[in-house]
Amino acid sequence: MRPHRLWITAFGSFPGEEQVDFDALAEAGLFLIHGPTGAGKTTVLDALCYALYGRVPGRRDSAKSLRCDHAPPGRGPSVALEVTIRGRRLKITRSPGWQRPKLRGTGTTRENEKALLTELAPSGEWVGLTNRVDEAGEFIGTLLGMNAEQFLQVAMLPQGDFAKFLRADGEDRRKVLERLFSVKVYATAESWLADRRTEAFREQQALRKEVDFAVKRLEEAAGSALSAALTDASSDAAVEVPVEVSVEDDPLGWAHAVEELAAREVTRLSGMGLGGEAAVRQARESLERGTALADRRRRHAEALTRSRALEETAEERADLETLLEEAAAADRVLPLIQGAEQRAEAAAKARSLAADAVARALPLVDATRDVVHDRTGTGETGDRLDVGALRDDDARDRAEAGADRRHAVLGRLVELERDRRSEITRLGELRTEESRLAEIVRDRDRAAREIIELAAAQAVADSRLKDIPELRREVEERLTAARLDAARIPAAESAVEGAVTRLRAAERRTRLAADLAAARADLAALLPGVRDAFAAHPLPGQAHDVLGTRREGTGLSAEPGEIREVLAARERECGRQLAGLEGLRVEEARLAELDGLIAALGDELAEAVRQEGEVRELWEALPAEAAEATARLNEVRAAGAGLPAARARAEAATALLAAVRRREALSAELEVARAAQVETTDLAQALRDRYQDIQRSRIEGMAAELAAKLVPGAPCAVCGSPDHPAPAAPADEVRTAEDERAAQGVYEAAQERRREAETTVTVLLSRLGEVRAVAGEETGERAGETLAEAERELEALTATASAEDALAAEVERIAAELDDARTRIEEITRRLAEGRARLAGWQAERDRLTARLDGARGDDLTVQARRDRLAAEAGRLSTALAAAVHAVEVTAAHREASDRTDLAVPDATGELAEAEGVLATLRASAEAEPALAAEAAGIAAESERLRERSRELAVGLAARRTDVERLGADAERLAGRVDEARGQDPTLTARLDRLADEAELLREAVEAVRDERVSAAELVTARDRALSAVVEAGFLGLDDARAAVRSPADREEKAARLHELATESAAVAAMLADPELVAAAAEPEPDLSSLREARDAADAAHARLLSERSQAEGRLARLAALRTELAACLERWRPADEQHRLADRLAALTGGNSADNRWRMRLSSYVLGERLSQVVASANERLDHMSGGRYLLEHNRDRSAGDRSRSGGGLGLHILDSWTGVGRDPATLSGGESFITSLALALGLADVVTAEAGGVDIGTLFVDEGFGTLDEDTLDGVLDILDGLRDNGRAVGIVSHVAELRTRVPAQLHIRKERRGSTVRQ
Repeated sequence: MRPHRLWITAFGSFPGEEQVDFDALAEAGLFLIHGPTGAGKTTVLDALCYALYGRVPGRRDSAKSLRCDHAPPGRGPSVALEVTIRGRRLKITRSPGWQRPKLRGTGTTRENEKALLTELAPSGEWVGLTNRVDEAGEFIGTLLGMNAEQFLQVAMLPQGDFAKFLRADGEDRRKVLERLFSVKVYATAESWLADRRTEAFREQQALRKEVDFAVKRLEEAAGSALSAALTDASSDAAVEVPVEVSVEDDPLGWAHAVEELAAREVTRLSGMGLGGEAAVRQARESLERGTALADRRRRHAEALTRSRALEETAEERADLETLLEEAAAADRVLPLIQGAEQRAEAAAKARSLAADAVARALPLVDATRDVVHDRTGTGETGDRLDVGALRDDDARDRAEAGADRRHAVLGRLVELERDRRSEITRLGELRTEESRLAEIVRDRDRAAREIIELAAAQAVADSRLKDIPELRREVEERLTAARLDAARIPAAESAVEGAVTRLRAAERRTRLAADLAAARADLAALLPGVRDAFAAHPLPGQAHDVLGTRREGTGLSAEPGEIREVLAARERECGRQLAGLEGLRVEEARLAELDGLIAALGDELAEAVRQEGEVRELWEALPAEAAEATARLNEVRAAGAGLPAARARAEAATALLAAVRRREALSAELEVARAAQVETTDLAQALRDRYQDIQRSRIEGMAAELAAKLVPGAPCAVCGSPDHPAPAAPADEVRTAEDERAAQGVYEAAQERRREAETTVTVLLSRLGEVRAVAGEETGERAGETLAEAERELEALTATASAEDALAAEVERIAAELDDARTRIEEITRRLAEGRARLAGWQAERDRLTARLDGARGDDLTVQARRDRLAAEAGRLSTALAAAVHAVEVTAAHREASDRTDLAVPDATGELAEAEGVLATLRASAEAEPALAAEAAGIAAESERLRERSRELAVGLAARRTDVERLGADAERLAGRVDEARGQDPTLTARLDRLADEAELLREAVEAVRDERVSAAELVTARDRALSAVVEAGFLGLDDARAAVRSPADREEKAARLHELATESAAVAAMLADPELVAAAAEPEPDLSSLREARDAADAAHARLLSERSQAEGRLARLAALRTELAACLERWRPADEQHRLADRLAALTGGNSADNRWRMRLSSYVLGERLSQVVASANERLDHMSGGRYLLEHNRDRSAGDRSRSGGGLGLHILDSWTGVGRDPATLSGGESFITSLALALGLADVVTAEAGGVDIGTLFVDEGFGTLDEDTLDGVLDILDGLRDNGRAVGIVSHVAELRTRVPAQLHIRKERRGSTVRQ
């Protein structure tokens, strides 16, 4: 691998386009890449590695983008490398993915990674190989024989990775060496032997498993009883059995002996009687009758016990009924009592609010005289309120207690509010005058501004009128010149048309000449492929010399017409052969069909053999299964007698659980309803408080607003006093009348919801009482457990009883399966015989077709390959023939064009350009004529408009001056009227606002007094309703009703207890009246245990006899079949065992696991170890010089202590230190020592790879940094070694910023770092 040129664009630290000429650098053999830290020295190697493999070394490969941040936005990153690999000159161009600007709009879009691989052909042209990223990387990796990581270790050692190959373990070192040296044949031999050993082992194990499985099945079929009886049978003269039979030594003899014993057992069991069935039936009937009698006696005894206990609870039930009735009556009147108490609280709060509202309105009463005086100018005092009396607390309390006094206060407040509303109405009429005054002032100011603007506009118009005459003269002169140029245009157009005709003729002749050259070149490029096909497969009677040596200057050995005739003849012959091969497709299809049929038939035969084994196993196992099913059927029939009693218990438990759940649901609803009642009551009270708070806040806000306008020493607008001892403070939030009305609406809605909640609670209490009468105090958990227990019992009995029909059907099914299995065995045997005969016929037919097709394919591998080759050749011929026809046509067209004109294209182009220039000038001048005429007319019109405009402006100025004088007089008149109306207030609006605030304060006081009267009336009504309800409910008074109230839990507990007693009493009475229970109590107690024991003993004896006989018959048949199968398995296993032993010995030897393998090395590792020895020998020649004769590398074939891999042994490396005479591990070397050692190893590796016949020539090495760790003497030695590489034609590039190297290495590549990015200087 030798690089020639490298192009870098917007990559890494290079923002522009940079070029590196490696050929010039490599002429000296040793060159230096230097520059400051961070300039981009390593980026050059990154670009080279990215061009080859599409990735960069180290962690930089994980970067999101490789594009230079200094590059212009539209410049994409790319690298291009021209390189020679194994004698092939290649050019690789790659572009990493980047975010490019969008072609439309703003933002960026993702540009994916791209690659282009081309090769320099012998003709000097670059031929494209691929433009796919993955294919390019795979091609380069295959050609180099290394992947990216191995290439970095051998040819390009990046920063920090010098000693990676040196310190790698055996397994990693092996991976590198396997890619560099061809050991495929040895690895294939290892793999083949290992696979063969595994395959032979699997075959032997599979066959041995078949033998062991057959023996195991024989042992399982025989059972322990027959195996134990085998020794006793040897003493019986009637049976010929060997005295000592071993299953390990003689499996077949042992199988024969077991089969003889099984036959004797069948004979013995067949003579026994089966008369136990009647005894079994009688025992079951006796047990069923005894079980039913015992259950009825138990239920009657339990009913008697419960009846005596219930007689003692009569008094308790009477007390519970009385308490529950009183609690229900108390619950009905309790909401009325609570409502009366809430009304009392509301009335007290309303009284407090009314008192506060009246107190805040009192300052306005003292100002009544001033208000009236301001309105009428008189001093009315006849209806003045006694302020001193209202301010006294005792007098206020007496006023709240008397209805007449409240009525008088209310009347006075209403009157004061009405006075202020009237004053507001009168003053509101004057607000229009105030607005009119402001409007007049604005009109006067606007008229003054218009006067200034009109005067300026008149001056501009007069100035423009002075410039109009000169402009009009210049436009008329240009219009005359444009009209003359328009008359010359027709002659110029005729000249242009003639020039265009002559140019087109010249261009067509030139284009046809280029087309002719291209057509000849295309035909010449297609002929080599056709000529190769002619040479490889010549056809008789065809002349091919026209496709031979090319003529000088034309690229073709004959004229296109001659070539066309030869190609057409060859194409016809290929078509004839293809037509003949098409006739063989039927035979090919039949052969493929036969292959599929034979494979499918083989699978069918194998499947039939498998099915035969399965059916035989089923047939042998069915007798035992039949006996087991019969026993289960008898048990199920005995379990169906207890179903009626279980159903009755389940129904009673279901009814009880439903009642308990209804009681719990109603209790939960009641709790929710009571919580809702409490919540709605609290909410209604809170909303009433909020409504009253808003009223108070509005009153307080009015007083604070008036207090904010007070000025020390100035009289109060309400009371007239100059002293202000305690002005009202402003509230945090100001309330309006809308807020008050909204709060009142919300409060009334909450009251309605409270009444609905009270009704819901009453209804739920009634329903809960009804349910408790049924469910009593039984809990849901106990009722559920009772129901679950009853259902489980019923379910178990039902499931057991429901299985009776299935078990009966099962017994019948097993009997049918026995017959079906016998029939299937016979059918499968017949199918096997037919299939084997059909297989032999198909195989003979396949052999005949194969022979016929082999004769038709000729020298090709297959008939399809011959057909594909001829089709491909026909395609190439068709393409070449089309090119020849095109060349003939273009030749004729070119001759015709040459006859028409001899004018050159440049001359015709110049003539046309001159004519078009003259025409364009004339047209531009003529096109200006309309615009110039319009401009002249516009100037005349503008002159007239300006004169008219000047006159209009003069008239407007006079009118505006008159308006200013009139508006000034109106403004003085209106200002006098507004000042008279506002009185002592700063403005008329301020006076209106003050009066509105006072009226609102008085209105709120009126509403507060009215609310207090309504609350008092509601309180009386609520108390009357509560007392009436208590008396109607039968209570002596409110205290008596409150004492009868019970909590929900207490009521639920007592109702549940009462219901429980009533339910239990009814159930006990029903049970004692049952005639079956009464009759059962009169009979004696049955002995159930004795009846069950008798039933079980009879069932066991009967089932045991049936099972033993069926098992013995099945065992005998199975033993006979298994003995035959065992003999066949042994015949197949013995040859496979011998083959496995041989394969195991060879695979162990090549895999390094055999005792005969001295080094315990695999064959491929041994070969790689020899290659490593050559690498070490080559590296030591340089390491000895670079280390001053101190260090040498040593190849260690032994497996290292920590190496657990199976393939890395034999590839170890050690360092021999001549100063100490002791071997060292490479990890103990210093940084500089590791550098020179790994460098020597890399150079030696390159030498051996180059010398290896199948290896790759690493013609250029790169060393990235590391020289800074060397002292001066060691650096001299290293440079001498690197300089000596020039003898073998190899070049070494050093990447370093060590200053001393610049004086020692003349060939240099300088990387310069700047703020806008780095550049390359060579």
